[in-house]
Amino acid sequence: MSLEDAEKYIGEAARFGIEWVWVGGGEPFLCRNLLPGIVRAAKKVVVPDIHVATNGYWAETPSMAIRELRLLKDAGVNIIGLSIDAFHQGHTPLDYVKSALTAAARVGFKRIGASGQFLSSLDFNISFNRVTENNLKLLEEEGYFGSVQVKREILRLSGRAADLLSPYLPTRSEEELKGAKCDVRWLPVESHGKLRAVEIDWEGNVTTCPGICIGNAKETSLSKILDEFDYRQHPILRILEDHGPHLLLQLAKRKGHTPVGTGYVDGCHMCFDARKYLMKFYPRQLRPVTCYIE
Repeated sequence: MSLEDAEKYIGEAARFGIEWVWVGGGEPFLCRNLLPGIVRAAKKVVVPDIHVATNGYWAETPSMAIRELRLLKDAGVNIIGLSIDAFHQGHTPLDYVKSALTAAARVGFKRIGASGQFLSSLDFNISFNRVTENNLKLLEEEGYFGSVQVKREILRLSGRAADLLSPYLPTRSEEELKGAKCDVRWLPVESHGKLRAVEIDWEGNVTTCPGICIGNAKETSLSKILDEFDYRQHPILRILEDHGPHLLLQLAKRKGHTPVGTGYVDGCHMCFDARKYLMKFYPRQLRPVTCYIE
């Protein structure tokens, strides 16, 4: 995303009374030159909370971490969140996370968070979950979580997670998931019908859930997209809000989709499978393409 675009989006959203701006990715620290600019743009329109989520790969030592975090705090960040689980520790050593947590405490933020993603449930016995829980407990026992808000969350099965991780998990039939509804814990919205937040990617796609697009802020102003939003006019959100993922799957089947034979882990998994097929019929509503085919 260009800084010019980010500033424009934040400026247009400001008239709606922004309570927070969340900068994530991917990994936002990969865009070091852009990150402070986005934060300053949010601070300029007096956004109360500016949150950056990161895996901490940049924190090789506490001194390096302090330097990075001071720059962010000076720009206006007041909430920092660390991703800590088996998936991230496959690439970022836990020692780097320790450095990041130490530095965050020393620099001082309104809130420091740590989030660990679990498969299926918190007590599901699988290696991913054991590694994640062991890492979280180790950090707690060693005193790194003194003032940190720790969240243990269930991983959403969309994107690559749906394809690569669902084979490890128990599944249920379509019929068993007939009453499934979207879990708002995984959405930046109060419901599909009543937005409380949106996400905007580098292409300008304005999404309510990864891969569900309500407009493009490069083509139409964000203000207009939000002003004119009506979930009943959106062919995907209307079904999800009023009925749920099962009916979306039926739509995909009527258009020729053959569901996975092993069933689905949950309603989110079912929804993503249906959308992955439906994207060719609804190319403007099911974007970005990389959410489905990366």
